[in-house]
Amino acid sequence: MNSKLLAGATWGGSVSIGDAVGGHESSVALPLKPGTYLAKAIDSSGIRSLTFSSVSTKDATVLAFGNLDTISEHPNFPGVHSGTVALDDALKLAGVGLFDSIPDFDALFDLDSYGGVNVSGIYDFSAGIDLGAVKRCRLSTLITALVINPFNLIDHRTAMIDSWEDFDGAAAGDGDIIVEVRETDDDPGGSPTWSAWARLDQAEKNARGFDFRARLSTTDPAYNISVSELTINAEEVV
Repeated sequence: MNSKLLAGATWGGSVSIGDAVGGHESSVALPLKPGTYLAKAIDSSGIRSLTFSSVSTKDATVLAFGNLDTISEHPNFPGVHSGTVALDDALKLAGVGLFDSIPDFDALFDLDSYGGVNVSGIYDFSAGIDLGAVKRCRLSTLITALVINPFNLIDHRTAMIDSWEDFDGAAAGDGDIIVEVRETDDDPGGSPTWSAWARLDQAEKNARGFDFRARLSTTDPAYNISVSELTINAEEVV
């Protein structure tokens, strides 16, 4: 997991970076980003350790980078939503309940999350990046997110109790956001041939145009992820 904070990072305020590795591994290579890296152990039953280990870095590099372009989707998130929604200046998973099926509106605990939330959703960015020509660049994401539990009472939770990561609501659930990118050497405003989608944390690319989307997910429909900052930076060596 990774947080942009150098100090005070929390598990519920972090997002995944890279892929999980087997318990027999003694090291792992991850994209270099400023902030704090957090890790928990997971046993064969999928149960996480209660505490995490962490290390912070300023993303110091020998090479100096200058900005090529920046796109930010917050706070309005005006792109295309599929299973996601923009509410209160944040990107979230949309509720699955239907308004017409609410039996008692006055007794409703949370209108936005009625019936639980989608366990996954995709947000397509409203804009991409066009460098004007094929260039070498470094792309990186900047994300601020927090896993929240709008259903913090037992009667409001819909998942099987054996699947709950936390019983008393004190710990954050398993919510995440992953940004994906596809690239092209063509004019992205024309009829480009795009590459396949690939995960983006921080990566070096050699292309002209880039298109982005975000995948939001949770393993428990009682939990949601609230994304308040979603930015892509494109940089080049100066």
